[in-house]
Amino acid sequence: MKIQKIIFFLLLVIGLIACGGNIVEELQPSFSAPIITSINPFSQNGTQRVKIEWYFPVFEEPIIKGFKLEKSENNGAFKEVSLEINPNQRNIELAETFRGGKVIFKISTIGDKNSQTSQEVSYFAPNIVSNTFCTSLSTTILQTVGDKPNVYLNWSLNPNSATYRGSFQVLKTNQNAPTAVVIGTTNNLNFIDDKVEFDNTYLYSVRMTSNNCLSNAVPISTVKIPNGLCPSSFSTKIISENNTKSVILNWDAQLSNFSSFSIKKSTQANGNFVVLKDNLQSTVFQDKTEFTQNTTYYYKIVGFVNSQPPNTCESGILEVKF
Repeated sequence: MKIQKIIFFLLLVIGLIACGGNIVEELQPSFSAPIITSINPFSQNGTQRVKIEWYFPVFEEPIIKGFKLEKSENNGAFKEVSLEINPNQRNIELAETFRGGKVIFKISTIGDKNSQTSQEVSYFAPNIVSNTFCTSLSTTILQTVGDKPNVYLNWSLNPNSATYRGSFQVLKTNQNAPTAVVIGTTNNLNFIDDKVEFDNTYLYSVRMTSNNCLSNAVPISTVKIPNGLCPSSFSTKIISENNTKSVILNWDAQLSNFSSFSIKKSTQANGNFVVLKDNLQSTVFQDKTEFTQNTTYYYKIVGFVNSQPPNTCESGILEVKF
């Protein structure tokens, strides 16, 4: 009889431990993935930097240890950029030394046992050359309608040469014609070369006609890129917190200091679209305006290129239903 009681007691203890284990497992806290809301490259004291911002519900902060930021260059393997980001942090600034290619960021919430990773968000870092001549020249490939490449040139003046500003000659050589030829003259600080072909390498420079001073020479290879300055590959996401809702718009495009986007919104597909944001230099936008239940909202994203004449390209209509 004593043996039976002992066996019964042991079975009861084992059962309680097992049940307790299951209860603990079921009560493991769950958390969501962060959402990247903007990527903004900028220049500071002559160096290139990029600021990444993200959204994460405030009420979930206590159940995570922090965030991990990862980066990929030209579709390569992701590498950790920063692992020790505080749970209450929502942005980070980084030195951006990589130029002339596609940069992808993703950020993860880190818990005790698992993690949740955001959607990947990318931008194109133009090829910027250091300011060492009377003019500092930069180049970027524009992928235009009809899958035809253009090369956009823009330049800035050194302070010592600003007094000589007048007209500029744009010079170009390529692998089939190694002698530099003048392809255009302009009074602006930018120029578009539409006489280029894919799978070719060109060398550009700019000469100030007032004092015959030549800029640095910038090579560029016209390889096909997945997207140009025009917005494409759109996605939308509704998020809610504290009984308020907002919409995240995300798209693919190159980012540069000579292009920007305008975000427009309407409650009718063929109605008047109101501008929510102008001069946006990011491929992510969060709309925090007021929304009404059982209503459909429509968005348009317009890309602007600061050229002569200015170029614009408008997305199709994006539809979000509440």
